[in-house]
Amino acid sequence: MVELYKGPKRFSELRRSLGVSNRVLAYKLKILRTGGVVDRVLRGDAPIYVLTNHGVRVAEVFHSLSPLEVKMTALVNILRSKWMSGILIALWREELTPVEIMARVRGITWKVLSENLKKLESFGLVERDIVATRPVRVRYGLTSRGRSLIGWFVRNGIM
Repeated sequence: MVELYKGPKRFSELRRSLGVSNRVLAYKLKILRTGGVVDRVLRGDAPIYVLTNHGVRVAEVFHSLSPLEVKMTALVNILRSKWMSGILIALWREELTPVEIMARVRGITWKVLSENLKKLESFGLVERDIVATRPVRVRYGLTSRGRSLIGWFVRNGIM
């Protein structure tokens, strides 16, 4: 999708620049078209793919995250995961300990919470703060990028 942010592209151009197979690209484009992010337009005999207005807004968010090298599919998986979106919503207002997150995200196990917090931390959306007390306490909160991303999703009715 970020490739389309630079301008309309033919299928073959997208495949070369992304380095994926025809099948994978066709599948991803189908998902993006269904979501109203990408549109297929005929220019002459060849179809080209362009971003819709909604797609431009989404691409701007992804473009701002590019220093983190967050891939689009990873971000989409975050939003599709019931646990990750629940964790992000729980952290929206304040920093929380893992126990507090578990209380707000009903049904999540320690293992799943730990795995998802590590993934969100690796994407640069969540940060871990170790409080030097006895016993040592760990608190999690959204980073500024995580807060702006989640705020954008909330304002646009995605979450």
